[in-house]
Amino acid sequence: TIVQNLHLHIGMSQAKKRKIGFIDRAQTLSGSKKLPNIMPGTVATPCQRDRKYTFACKFKHRLTVANKDSVLDAIVLENDICVLISKVPIVGVKTIEFSTKLNTDGVTGRMKKGALNLKAGATICTIELTDGTMLELVTPVGGKLLELNEKLLLDPTLMELKPDSEGYMAVIYPDTEIPSLTGFTDYASLTESFAGRNVEKGVCFDFQQGSCSRGNGCR
Repeated sequence: TIVQNLHLHIGMSQAKKRKIGFIDRAQTLSGSKKLPNIMPGTVATPCQRDRKYTFACKFKHRLTVANKDSVLDAIVLENDICVLISKVPIVGVKTIEFSTKLNTDGVTGRMKKGALNLKAGATICTIELTDGTMLELVTPVGGKLLELNEKLLLDPTLMELKPDSEGYMAVIYPDTEIPSLTGFTDYASLTESFAGRNVEKGVCFDFQQGSCSRGNGCR
C-alpha cells in the first residue's frame, strides 16, 4: 500500500543517512589501494611520559619522523586521538601563526561533524624566532582537525617551557590506521599490509576483524 511504501522509503532514507554519517577513527578506506594517511618514515616509539594528559587519557605511544625537524611529533592517547607537539622545546619564539586554511569552528558531536579533513604533511603553523628564523611545522598524521591550541598565540613560551603538555600545537582524529607498538610499527610495514586487502567501504577494520567492542552498535 501507499502507507507501507512510504514507511519503507522513510526507513531506507534514515538507514542511508546513518551510513553516510558513519565516521570512525575508522580507518574507513575507499579501497585496498589507499595508502595510510601518515607521512613516510613515521615510526611508533614508546612514550616517555606516563602521567595523565589534560584530556584525562594516558598516552599509548608517540609517532615521530626521524631527522625531520619540520615535522611535528604526535602523542597517541588511549582513544587514538593524536596530540601534535614539537620534537624538542622551541627556544626563542617571537610569534606563532596558525595556517589560515585551518579552522576548528563548528566541530560538534561524537561524529565530529564540521571538522576539517587534513592530509599528512599539511602545514599547522609558522613560527618566527627572535633571531628572525622562520619555522614551518607540519603534521605527520592526517585526519579531522579537532583543536588548535590558541593559548600559544598569547604565550608562545609554552612551546619552550611545556612542549609536551600545555605547549601542544593541535589535536587530530586520525582517519586511517596509524603505527602502534602492538601492530605495524612504521609507515613501511603498515603500507605493505594494505596490499591486496579487501576493505568494505564505510566499515572500520576493527569491526571486520571482530575486535570492535561496540559490535553492531558502532554502525
